[in-house]
Amino acid sequence: MMRYMKTTVLVLMAMFVAQVAAAQFSIQCGVTGNPQVVYTADILRLAQNVSGGSGQRLFFIRLTNNTGASRQAKLQLAFSKDGQLVAQGTSTSNPLAGTVELDNNNIGTSIWSPTGFTISEAQAQILSGGNTVLGGTQAIPTVLPAGTYTLLCTLLDGTTNAELAQCVITIILTNPTGFVSLISPGAAIGTTPIEVVYTTTPFFLWQGDARRYEITVWEDARGTGNFNDVVNTIPHIRQEVSSPSFQYPTAGARLMEKGKRYFWRIRSIFEAAIRGDQAVESQPFMFEIAGDDKLAELKKILNERYSIPQDQLDNIVSFIRFRGLVNGVLEENNANLETLIRVLKTGK
Repeated sequence: MMRYMKTTVLVLMAMFVAQVAAAQFSIQCGVTGNPQVVYTADILRLAQNVSGGSGQRLFFIRLTNNTGASRQAKLQLAFSKDGQLVAQGTSTSNPLAGTVELDNNNIGTSIWSPTGFTISEAQAQILSGGNTVLGGTQAIPTVLPAGTYTLLCTLLDGTTNAELAQCVITIILTNPTGFVSLISPGAAIGTTPIEVVYTTTPFFLWQGDARRYEITVWEDARGTGNFNDVVNTIPHIRQEVSSPSFQYPTAGARLMEKGKRYFWRIRSIFEAAIRGDQAVESQPFMFEIAGDDKLAELKKILNERYSIPQDQLDNIVSFIRFRGLVNGVLEENNANLETLIRVLKTGK
């Protein structure tokens, strides 16, 4: 009976010591921002002497020693995809006093860099899904494929390797598909009537999930309405942008002309695992820039019915949008000049 009690006391004391140690040391970690694309090099650079990656700050790791005295500790990192281990490594034993702040960009150059944190051919197969073999060797993807990724961060005692604290970073990647859908100006070719735009510097808007886009605008110089007649001609503008919108410039590009019709298309550029840059092209849209006749009609109404001086109206060179009641409903950004003319004439 005494032996049993002695054993129980020793076990309880060991548990108490472990709990005290855990309370004295802590590790906090988490994702920073909402990463949509993560390069494999962003993860591999957690180890020493590995370069590359995007440089984006993906996550942080905070190590804390609350004992008031420096203690030896180690940092162990285990990186997994969909529950399968891909890479693991442990740092050397280092003095830890107070709090140390780390992130994915500085761990590799710090004393906490994990030794042995590499991706073998077998682990590359887990990472890529086993789909791509180059030269008889399983290729490591440039960009992490879609999946659920975890980085298990464990703070260990530098002498005994006992676990002191632990936390998990989780990143879920769906990865861009190159999806792109045009919104305005214009509409799909063949749509009638053709949408009319009342400015020579329209604002282009579309939806997409890529990080880069290329917008191209062509004039329908022959007036055929056939996109194939212009697609291989010199465009009015071709420019790469990083967001799904574009303001046509007032300078530095061929000016659009009133009364002319134009096509535009978006090329969505996204990075795919293994294959690098990929591109998806949208269906083209077509629109027409209003001639001077409608703008002249607007000026005439404003002068004759609303007594706006002609010298003020002469300064109006284009129509963009208006705010007002249309059929009893307040519209904030109506870009239809014909609607404005009708409202000014009829009051509805």
